[in-house]
Amino acid sequence: MDEKCAQIFRQLDFMQGTVSGMMDGLAEQDLVFRPYPGKRSLGELLGHLALLCEADLLISDEASEEKMAAFYTANRPDSLEEIRSALTRSADNLRSRYDLYTAASLEEKTTSWWGVTCTRYGWLVQIAVHFSHHRGQLHGMLLALGKDPKVSLFE
Repeated sequence: MDEKCAQIFRQLDFMQGTVSGMMDGLAEQDLVFRPYPGKRSLGELLGHLALLCEADLLISDEASEEKMAAFYTANRPDSLEEIRSALTRSADNLRSRYDLYTAASLEEKTTSWWGVTCTRYGWLVQIAVHFSHHRGQLHGMLLALGKDPKVSLFE
């Protein structure tokens, strides 16, 4: 794997571990917690985080809006066990793909269905930033629930 990508995956692995750690103190009934009307519940946020790497990889592969809707319809982790499994699978699928990319592949540009163009490397940066964003939301949501996860968000 390209060294720059390996560094990003190190951070993704760390972030995935902290998400898993934040889940350790949760019970199934916590997943319905919704601190803001009209926004994601705790379970919906965790489900989004669990699928994020795989979904964003599809986006980087120029999946259509319809294909993305079908992906989210077919993949709905609901329980803590399903979320943990999807989190691992999604990250593993992303890593497997990037293990195959050559330096030339990483410079290839693709365009999302809404018109954003990035290199494959640029998409990986976007995925890490996206994951970090929602991990921060998760931390804040757990604090609002009264469950301080007591995890470090940075190495």
